[in-house]
Amino acid sequence: MESDIELIKSKINIVDLIRSYIPNVHKAGSSWRCLCPFHKEKTPSFYINERDQYYKCFGCGEKGDVFTFVEKMEKVDFKEALQILADKAGVNLSEEKIDPNIKLKISRIHEANEYAANYYNYILTKHPSGEIGRKYAQKRGLNDEIISKFKIGFAPDGYTNLKQFLNAKNFKDEELVEFGLVVKRNGKFIDKFRNRLVQPIFSLKGQVIGFSGRYIGNIKEAPKYLNSPETLVFKKNENLYSLFHSKRSILENSEVIIVEGNIDVLSSHKVGVCNIVAPLGTSFTETQAQILKRYTDKVIFCFDNDSAGIKALVRSLEIVERLGFEHKTIDLGAFKDTDELINSSQNPTQMWMDKIKNSVSTVEYLFDVFKSKVNLDSIDGKTAFKKNATEVLKVIRNDVLFFHYARILSLILEVPEKVLLDELSELRLPKNKVGKNFAPKIEINEFSTKTDKVSPKDIEEDIYFISLLINCTKRPNLEFPKEGFLNCEFFQKLLNFCVENYDSLDLTEFSETLNDEELRLFDLFISFDNLPDYTVIDNEYKIVEKRLWKRYIEKSLMRLRSTMEEDNPEHFKEVQRLTKLKKYLQN
Repeated sequence: MESDIELIKSKINIVDLIRSYIPNVHKAGSSWRCLCPFHKEKTPSFYINERDQYYKCFGCGEKGDVFTFVEKMEKVDFKEALQILADKAGVNLSEEKIDPNIKLKISRIHEANEYAANYYNYILTKHPSGEIGRKYAQKRGLNDEIISKFKIGFAPDGYTNLKQFLNAKNFKDEELVEFGLVVKRNGKFIDKFRNRLVQPIFSLKGQVIGFSGRYIGNIKEAPKYLNSPETLVFKKNENLYSLFHSKRSILENSEVIIVEGNIDVLSSHKVGVCNIVAPLGTSFTETQAQILKRYTDKVIFCFDNDSAGIKALVRSLEIVERLGFEHKTIDLGAFKDTDELINSSQNPTQMWMDKIKNSVSTVEYLFDVFKSKVNLDSIDGKTAFKKNATEVLKVIRNDVLFFHYARILSLILEVPEKVLLDELSELRLPKNKVGKNFAPKIEINEFSTKTDKVSPKDIEEDIYFISLLINCTKRPNLEFPKEGFLNCEFFQKLLNFCVENYDSLDLTEFSETLNDEELRLFDLFISFDNLPDYTVIDNEYKIVEKRLWKRYIEKSLMRLRSTMEEDNPEHFKEVQRLTKLKKYLQN
């Protein structure tokens, strides 16, 4: 595999690759730059180093090589990125040791599923036996655009329609059972989906990996929804309905709406709100949440407005809290689900967007629901409310939110806040700990500069400080001496530029003025990638800043004392000022 990686790197230029995704790449000194594809910005802060074949964004901190870029743009793992780049480079990857029978079977499943999706779609859109399905689709508000986009189909009321079609394509009954398209009943092979509106389930690559069927017949005992069984290519709790069609919109909106049903998703897409998924008829799982985490860290829940929906929301809350999502919930009001809300409105797009905009904290929403179900003037009502509210509060990991809602709960229950907190603290789930050991490591041993007599360690310290400065989450102190504060003259120059242009920092403007020697130092700065976690970066900045101020004052004092003139009162005052400041910093 290593030889494959190196061969691909030799054949693909990172500038050409990124330009194939982002059209506005342009030259900036010795580098290239463009608007960052990973966060919203107006001024380009995304730099591409063609010589060393890497990129770095000074706005959001994303960085990497051709493989990292494809992984992030396509939302795939390394193995999939390797295949994508191999295809672009015309490289045939070394064959892995995979059972050839398994490989063939996976290929056959994909082929059969594609045939089945096209067959069901043809029945719904063109064949006379699809009339029942067409009437139902029209009743549910599914227009031609949505049917085509999601390749929705109809399985007619017959036992062997699809089976016979696939038999003619050289698929055997036994393998169709294994693929989840046919079942065996009383010794006979029959279609799994019958008299159902069929919705294909797509992988992130757009391959049909399974189906979800909504029954529209007259048999009361028939299950309302039916999904494909798990196969070599389909695991229900590892996939989300419509993620393939919604991933771009999720990235653009920086949030995802999670609903219960597939029809809810389709109705939302119909009115132009596409950052939406559904968990395929199962409870929302941690694996599904981890997949969504690739695209966003903000979730908006909109589960059905019934007791099952509330229970699903409480279960999902613990998952998104554990994985560090921000979360809100949409209040459907009198509507039972998203589909009903959209299709009952005179202006569905505005109505749905207003609901999304007015979504509230999940804890706040659940508290309101719990209050509506009990009589808080009674002991039994307060006890029931406390039990439900406690189940919610114990999973909240953010201390500010936890204490905020604990205070609200104490007011509702009319009990002392301290008593409630003592009880909740015993139930509260432990939080993940954040490591605190940071050590910048920069590969600069081979570098030496003619203009500055500084060591690699000095350069490392300068780069670390400036990187902390421009990545602070809160506005830092920006008052520094314009000379001598940092070790290296070049990085002092860079610091001055960052301070003067902090609110609209554009490092391209800075890089365009540099000579070759300075560009080498600038490249070291761009390639630095060892910052602490964002939750503690402000504190780390203060620690390093204080250390640099101490060093600057000590150097200044030494210089002043060695050159001080006895009859120069200004020198004496400056020594006194610096000495006083040094003592202050030591406290």
